[in-house]
Amino acid sequence: MLHNSIYSFIHLAEIRNYTTTAQVLHVSQSTISKHIQFLEKSLGNKLFTKNENELKLTNLGQDVLPLFRQLATVESQIIDHSMRITDKTELVLGASHTYIEFFDSLFELEFNEQHPNIKTSLMINGCEQLLPMIIEDKLDFALITAPLTDPNLEAYTFGEFDIYLLCHPEHPLAEQTVTLQDIYNEALILRESDSCIIKCINIYLESNNSKIQEFSNISINCSNKLIKQRLKANHGIAFLFDIVVEEELKNQDLKRIYLENDIEPAPISLVKAKDKALSNADYTFIEYIANCYEEHSFLEPVGLF
Repeated sequence: MLHNSIYSFIHLAEIRNYTTTAQVLHVSQSTISKHIQFLEKSLGNKLFTKNENELKLTNLGQDVLPLFRQLATVESQIIDHSMRITDKTELVLGASHTYIEFFDSLFELEFNEQHPNIKTSLMINGCEQLLPMIIEDKLDFALITAPLTDPNLEAYTFGEFDIYLLCHPEHPLAEQTVTLQDIYNEALILRESDSCIIKCINIYLESNNSKIQEFSNISINCSNKLIKQRLKANHGIAFLFDIVVEEELKNQDLKRIYLENDIEPAPISLVKAKDKALSNADYTFIEYIANCYEEHSFLEPVGLF
């Protein structure tokens, strides 16, 4: 780590008084003097001049001061990083409702069985609740099926889901290609506002200069099963992930409506804070989740922290 003489020089350059600098650093004035002499001998020139009891930096002192400050900042960051990753044995995890629906919560139990030395706790919630908790350091990771829009977050993306607009086979728009304006007056059935698919839809609408409020007839259902029941009863149209309706499309119980501008697929991701220092426990969990996803043939890793 940095020699103490560098910190003595930085403080003396700011305070310009040996006695006060010694008091601030809780050392003797002679120690400060020896530190400065050591640096001057190492650098081959004076760092300070004294004129009428006024301490001034020499040209060399002015040149090296910002460099030494940078070194001190880097050292502080290294120490902080080391402290954050040392001996961590507990993970606080989050998962969206959609993630749990398709990949269940057994991953936590299996992880605990394989790594009994790492304790875990799991919170299941909408992605709009989970993501702020990562930034607030209340969660280590969150497993979600939605894109990120916050620059303070980053993700390991394992795969993606397509988003379909669906209806009853006898609906007038079945198998038709439409614009957003064509469906504003349709009965639109949506998941709850904090769900991953609603986050995806909002991003899509915003990119097309639109918003949810443009739709005149909206109803909310808290499960994909209920939404599919309503679609089969021809009660409206709905956005759902492709994996939700594989069987219904195969059996032609539901039909797609095609939008002129396609919706971007929803990434399936493990999310963390961008500035999070990863511990050994964190790396162990990331590796475990990555191995889990290799068992799903329809998922391909497309990104990494």
